[in-house]
Amino acid sequence: MTQQNKEFNPFFDEVPNMTQITFQDNEPKLPTSITKICRAVHKLHPYISKEIILQVVLVKVAQMLTSKRIQFDESGKKHFPNWFVLIFLESGGGKDRLVDDFDNFVFPDFIAWYKKEVVQTKNNIKGASNIIPMELEDATQAGIYALAKELKELNIGCIFIRMAELGLYIKNANKQQLKYLSDLCKLSDCKIQRTLTKSNGFTEEITNIPINVLAYSDPVSYTHLTLPTK
Repeated sequence: MTQQNKEFNPFFDEVPNMTQITFQDNEPKLPTSITKICRAVHKLHPYISKEIILQVVLVKVAQMLTSKRIQFDESGKKHFPNWFVLIFLESGGGKDRLVDDFDNFVFPDFIAWYKKEVVQTKNNIKGASNIIPMELEDATQAGIYALAKELKELNIGCIFIRMAELGLYIKNANKQQLKYLSDLCKLSDCKIQRTLTKSNGFTEEITNIPINVLAYSDPVSYTHLTLPTK
């Protein structure tokens, strides 16, 4: 979780150290490639916290790596480098522009590769969907399950969920959207479930699907929202 305003920290008493990230060539905490991307994006958005920029870079890089189905090995077990990010940034702070600029100036080669690769792969699979979205904002459990099924068959791509104005989304959410948010919190283990019947709760499950989430909100709208009651 990252935030722009030092005064706003609803989950921790201490103020985070905003000088921790320098984006220097000799920065020991970041790979050189990540440092270079962060520095390039920071030049476009010098007034946005470096920690926020880093989190956006990490989740977008995770989108690229997991779309290519790259995994890391941890004690003999392979995992996708999924990344879930929640950002608080004041209204007008450039949240959408930051992500859009990343796609336009850092990610265009990947986006072109993805679209070409998906089209070629779909042509070899009978019954494959005509549209495989690179990112989602609003969805349902059934919709996410259907997309996961397609991606499992294609063996390419990831589920990337980008939620703008999360606070307002929660504030105005209907029951179906609240269910979507609840399901969203359970996706980090790369498992997507679909309930088959309401009577016995029997479910079928798709596993090993990479999932990344980027959600951001104006802290004012977040702190003043009231969650709907059941």
